[in-house]
Amino acid sequence: MILDLTFLERRPPVRVRALRAVLALLVVCLWAMWPGVDARAQSPTVLRKIGVVSNGGRVTVLSDGTAWFAANGDPADSLGVRAYTGTQAVVEAVGAGGGVVTLFSGGGVYFSLDGMNLGGGGLTIRAYAGTQCVLRMAAVNGGVVTLFGGGGAYFSPDGRNLGGGGSTLRAYSGTQSIVGVDEIPGALRTRFSGEADYISPDGKNLGGGGFTLRTPAWHRFRDSAEFGPRDSAKALRQGEDMYLSSGFYRSPATSYSDLWRSLDDGATWELMAGHLQPMDSPPADFYEPYSPIRPGGSGLIAVGSRVWSSINGREWAPVAPGPVLASEDSYAFVYNGGYVLIQTYYGRVYTSADGIVWDTGTPIPGFERRCGAMVSAAFGKLWIQGGGRCDYSGFFDEVWSSPDGVTWERMNSAETGQPIAVPWPGRMWPAVCRDDNLLWMIGGFRIDGNSRTNLGDIWYTRDGILWNVLAPTGSTIGAPPAPRHAASCFVRAEQKRLVMVAGKGGTDGNNDNAKVLNDVWSLELPSRLP
Repeated sequence: MILDLTFLERRPPVRVRALRAVLALLVVCLWAMWPGVDARAQSPTVLRKIGVVSNGGRVTVLSDGTAWFAANGDPADSLGVRAYTGTQAVVEAVGAGGGVVTLFSGGGVYFSLDGMNLGGGGLTIRAYAGTQCVLRMAAVNGGVVTLFGGGGAYFSPDGRNLGGGGSTLRAYSGTQSIVGVDEIPGALRTRFSGEADYISPDGKNLGGGGFTLRTPAWHRFRDSAEFGPRDSAKALRQGEDMYLSSGFYRSPATSYSDLWRSLDDGATWELMAGHLQPMDSPPADFYEPYSPIRPGGSGLIAVGSRVWSSINGREWAPVAPGPVLASEDSYAFVYNGGYVLIQTYYGRVYTSADGIVWDTGTPIPGFERRCGAMVSAAFGKLWIQGGGRCDYSGFFDEVWSSPDGVTWERMNSAETGQPIAVPWPGRMWPAVCRDDNLLWMIGGFRIDGNSRTNLGDIWYTRDGILWNVLAPTGSTIGAPPAPRHAASCFVRAEQKRLVMVAGKGGTDGNNDNAKVLNDVWSLELPSRLP
């Protein structure tokens, strides 16, 4: 079947896009019900794995239109038994209401509570009995958003009554056409014919309102700033000043020893002190690379194996022995009237009353040392989240906190008593920054099988435990910055702006292939955040 769309070229561009999108979706709907669609690739691949909440099993959907159920405890690579034995193909399946909602090539849609008998029978019921074509189903907030051929969009929290009734709500009632719906971590992204683009964390108000946000927009301030390309630079915002300190340039051991300042939100940078060129070893006349810098006395201090001090950021002098050789895993904070330095590589915490005289450090009981964790001081506590083993053999999803830097606990859920896990995909080396009310995290690095990947998603939290996604990787208006890890970031809450600087970028996170950057980006923050 061939469709001639040339007649649409005489229409205005927005209407052309809208009509093309609607026609394309209708073609998808017709094709899904076309006889013989079951004949698919001879070597099927896994399209989706769905956890079944009610019994702990999982449903695996393959590219050949088959679906399989594996019981709780079956090996991870086991498909189990057929979850559907009929003649139709499984077009789409999503997890919702603790079970599985399945769309078949004949147009039928069913809800299975236990992940078995997907096409009817057992605990399975019809999820939609209307006459409209189901164009798309997307899982969000424990439920499912369904798009219909007639233009309707509904959110069902329990996988039932997809077209309305029961607990199902209309998810969009505006006049624009929905041209795309994408599942993203913790939310749903909806694109409209008028080029509007929104992110909904709950599957409701897809076109704005409630907790739904306009997809944010990145602006590139600089392709190449005054400082050299680097990652793992230390960052400090002090009033209107933004400081960027040292960082890593390239293997085997070449690092910067410098300090830069910006007074215009990252548009221009001034060298305050240190050396323009990276060096193979720390210089004797400046603090060592990766030393965290913090306010100290009437100026700044840098903390490493020696403590350096400066009144104006330009002249630095060593003032005392420091607690530990600084590394990419050294994080210092002004906290509880004193100072805390957390060294995750050793799993130790050092404290000081004045930032000059430090104790010998105490280990974190039960804590496995790690690299690239998200370490912060926020909401009245110190936090260590995520990170990975330093040989990249695994990632942590733990959440650790401490009220004083001495007493630490791995956070457990008050409801289940089980350890709390980070809600975002596990990673190393994200950029972290905070204002008075919110803690932000951008990007990072993770390994999935043989894929070493840089990330570009943005998350925020108000309490260190519950996180919201602001923008998943690549989902911003206009061209987003390259995914990256070990970037630095600053947040200007009063100006609704997030600034990201440098890092190691590109879609390939391998050190040999990734590119060290010195660009500067600014993200417009929504005026209201859920």
